[in-house]
Amino acid sequence: MFLSIAGKANLEKSDLEPALKALKDRLMKKNVAEEITEKLSESVAASLEGKKLASFTRISSTLQIAMEEALVHILTPRRSIDILRDVHATREQKEALYVVVFISVDGVGKSTNLAKVAYWLLQHEINVMMAACDTFRSGAVEQLRTHARRLQVEHLILQPITRLSGFFTQRGFVC
Repeated sequence: MFLSIAGKANLEKSDLEPALKALKDRLMKKNVAEEITEKLSESVAASLEGKKLASFTRISSTLQIAMEEALVHILTPRRSIDILRDVHATREQKEALYVVVFISVDGVGKSTNLAKVAYWLLQHEINVMMAACDTFRSGAVEQLRTHARRLQVEHLILQPITRLSGFFTQRGFVC
């Protein structure tokens, strides 16, 4: 305990192990895949080993900051993302479609954000089609149907993607 208050010359793996175990347990309880949990923990440990713990700083606080930095590094795109440029480049390939997929757990705003992105694309004169694949939450398909109707977007429900590609291409849609 004194080390977590007074600081230490250099952090060693053994110093980090209890906090790393707590981190792994917390991630696993939040349904983060085991492989991702391991890689994230390894990345955090590697970034902290050999570093000096500042005075009056707890290892768990330092670990939390290192985890946030690791996540920012992982989630930061390696190249510039310009959706409009990518859509137009895809349009030039006659048979290609530009597809945006929204995937996440229930209740985080996929349908609402999909509507916002569709609206933005429509403002840039991009044809949009929405396809509902959420069958677990009652009302999900109806919610997407409502967004599509308000945006005047054609809407398909639960069609196998292999059957949709020709449909999209024939109509010049970017999905």
